[in-house]
Amino acid sequence: MRKALKALSVALAVWWIPVLNGVITGLYSSTLERTVRGSVFTSLFGSLSASAVYIAVDTFVLRIPLIGHYPLLLFISALGTSLSVYFAYFSTVRSATVRLTAGALELEFYADSLEEADSTLTRDLADCKTREMRLFGENRASVRKECGRVVVEYEAWREGGKVKVRARVHENLL
Repeated sequence: MRKALKALSVALAVWWIPVLNGVITGLYSSTLERTVRGSVFTSLFGSLSASAVYIAVDTFVLRIPLIGHYPLLLFISALGTSLSVYFAYFSTVRSATVRLTAGALELEFYADSLEEADSTLTRDLADCKTREMRLFGENRASVRKECGRVVVEYEAWREGGKVKVRARVHENLL
């Protein structure tokens, strides 16, 4: 909920920019949340709330008596909300999070399949052998590979039509 309120504050800060407000809110929401569902929900909450405030201010405070003003206002709000959700979804799906810890590299990213995730992680590594593979139901797998002096451990699961991958790459100490 705290992240949704942060997205709302950004959406309220940029509500006066008609179309770019959705883009900014969507990109900001995708940096707040690491999951597709959370990113889209945060973006939708912030954008819809800002649109409601904008329409309420226009209706009750400004009282601009223009014929045909409300359909245009609703169209711009719907366009901003749609762009917000679009950018939140695609920015979350297309980005990767990388953390460098003591002796390891930790990655989080989305892939279309488990095979794509495996090839992405081991593309530039030679002589990779799968040492351990565990399946947890139909939608979750854990894999450990040894590629020379490097160990690649990753966990993959279905999330929002994609495969979310959380990997850890470190030196083999054996």
